[in-house]
Amino acid sequence: MNTSNPFSQKKKVFNIKAEKLYRDACELFYSKNYDASLELLEQTTILDKNHAKAFILTGDIKLLNEGNEKEALEAYDKALMANPCSTQALGSKAYVLDILGRFEEAFENCEKAKVKYVPIFTKNFKNVGIEFETVNILTPDLTHEQAIQTLENANFLVLVGVLLSKNDYAKN
Repeated sequence: MNTSNPFSQKKKVFNIKAEKLYRDACELFYSKNYDASLELLEQTTILDKNHAKAFILTGDIKLLNEGNEKEALEAYDKALMANPCSTQALGSKAYVLDILGRFEEAFENCEKAKVKYVPIFTKNFKNVGIEFETVNILTPDLTHEQAIQTLENANFLVLVGVLLSKNDYAKN
């Protein structure tokens, strides 16, 4: 197996029990029962040590509910070990690194996510007959004027959700 290209790795066997536990953990998460959700997520990762989404949700709970950046970062790293192509894990890790003031590492993770996400994103549109000559992504390194200019020149705009903490909600 070619380990230098994560896209060339064989698909894993689907673990039905682990997936059921994960889905139940998601339901508990959305009903704000975080402790019970974490218990099911732990069981999920015991059954499936490479369940990246379970590690991501664990990180989200550790960060947003408990305010534990260190454990959130560890969970996102485990998700990336399980799935190095996970743009969700890269973005979440970048968010935590930004909170911790580790801006250069945060930017590197954003760049990795962009490199992995843009080709997949544009391919999905191409599959339905929409092609792009160029793709521009607004990133924090752009000045306000550069961002406005990019938006004004765009023929097509897609807004992608971002993860917000409780503090972000309080500011608005």
